[in-house]
Amino acid sequence: GNPGGGGDNLVLTREGTTNNLRLEVWKNGGVTALNATGAIKLNTWQHFSVTVTSSGVATLYVNGNPVATNTSSGFIPSAVNRPSCYLGKSNNSNDALFQGQMSNFSFWKTALTQAQVQAASNAVLSGSESNLAYYDSLGFNPQSVTPNITTPAALPYSTATAQVFNGTFVNAQVFNGSSTFVNASLTASGSGVSNLTGGFSAGIWAYTSAVGNFARYFDFG
Repeated sequence: GNPGGGGDNLVLTREGTTNNLRLEVWKNGGVTALNATGAIKLNTWQHFSVTVTSSGVATLYVNGNPVATNTSSGFIPSAVNRPSCYLGKSNNSNDALFQGQMSNFSFWKTALTQAQVQAASNAVLSGSESNLAYYDSLGFNPQSVTPNITTPAALPYSTATAQVFNGTFVNAQVFNGSSTFVNASLTASGSGVSNLTGGFSAGIWAYTSAVGNFARYFDFG
């Protein structure tokens, strides 16, 4: 992806038209990136998370399991205002809009542990949780019979038909790939995502329906 806004964006995206899930931390126009090769599957629900610690340890998770990690001071975001925050849309007009569905997005101004990543994936939050900078349930409605990341079940969490059947994602936000996105700027662009030098985390359920060039899951910049 290419920087938008002031070039201090925090991005979770597809890498080009590959199936790689990519974290990008832009600082004054330069980027530090972490790729999870082949992580994005089409037409199935997946939970994507990223955590970055205050010492620059970045980790990407898929369905609660770490799939890529690296350490760099470049992953520690600059303390700047980020007035343009979107789900499903890039701050760069050259990048594709996301096509599919998303649900239960949370952004934290701290590095969650793996256990916290897993717990947040299946929880409807109140919005007042400690260190929670932005939250949108996007129609998330976990059922009592929903397979859980941390509890093995007869049907794996990646089985899309099972999850639609039990109602968890029936009201998920739909992104049509041509005009739909979520503007998170009014809430997220305040102090919550300006100073993240102490670390940050984000998590989202995504059902990716198409391969879009650098299509964003989120872009906060």
